[in-house]
Amino acid sequence: MTKLRVALIELLDTEGRVTGAFDVTEWPVRLGRALDNEFVLHDPQVAAHHATLDVDAAGVLTLHVGNSRNGARIEQGRAMVPLSVGEQARLEPLARWQLGGSLLRVRRLQDPLPAEAAQAGLALQAPGWLLPALAVAALAWMGITLWLGNNPDSGWEDYVPALLSAAGGLAVWGLLWGLASKLFTHRFVFTPHLRLALGFTLAMLASELVLSMLAFAFDWPWASRLRPLVLLALGAALLARHLRLVLPLAWRHVQAAVLVLAVLSAGVQMAMQWQRNERLVDELYATTLLPPAWRLVGAQAPQALVQELRGLEKPLVESARKAAEKDFEP
Repeated sequence: MTKLRVALIELLDTEGRVTGAFDVTEWPVRLGRALDNEFVLHDPQVAAHHATLDVDAAGVLTLHVGNSRNGARIEQGRAMVPLSVGEQARLEPLARWQLGGSLLRVRRLQDPLPAEAAQAGLALQAPGWLLPALAVAALAWMGITLWLGNNPDSGWEDYVPALLSAAGGLAVWGLLWGLASKLFTHRFVFTPHLRLALGFTLAMLASELVLSMLAFAFDWPWASRLRPLVLLALGAALLARHLRLVLPLAWRHVQAAVLVLAVLSAGVQMAMQWQRNERLVDELYATTLLPPAWRLVGAQAPQALVQELRGLEKPLVESARKAAEKDFEP
């Protein structure tokens, strides 16, 4: 009569994926390279009779280390605790443990089953029309921007190279992330990466336009100064979403790393601005003016502008003095 499975010993890779499994029908279970073990490990760093798994009367699963020069390591919290020859330790439910270069885990019937993980590439499912719509919107936005910046008599040959270069750059971007997905998840994922790039590119362009319009329409300088931080935040979010597809099993660590990187980047950017002009943000220089009808705040008297300009006299004189001292050579 076939014995019922009471546990499963899983062999894991470095990404936590199961590469092999062994059914346990009774305890104890011996592990090692010798063929008389219940679970044979083909690992040169594992001894002939390396370790034994057993369950006591209370149902506690324990790992016993046998005659091995490398011992074992078991997961306790966030640390891997070493065990030497003759030592033993309790294995927590679903805790990982290591014999030589082999990473293992035991699953018993009473252990909680981990939640189903989202499949890479399916977490960002979208209707088929979304990708073409995003591509058309991005190219149309770029075309309008080029049209506004070029001379009225510019021909199609002035637009096609820039549009083709942008389309090629986005395709290469998606291809590189697709190759990264193939490397880490063994699946080539291209369309979700390209959709992310197009969506976040449009979000960056739209946020920059909206903040500029708010600054102009309501006389809110902070809206214009906020643009670099918003673009940085969107860029960090784009990087995190790409990495979520590439490293789905390490999503929480990736999210924390990207957040730390974004905060450090913002700090470095502000520090460089302060070093250059003793300001945390860029000066506000308008390269173009929006239509006057979009200005929603009331006009101010000319005297108000004169008073503001007088306030600039002292810092400008101080800046000129520092520049003169810096350039002076005795």
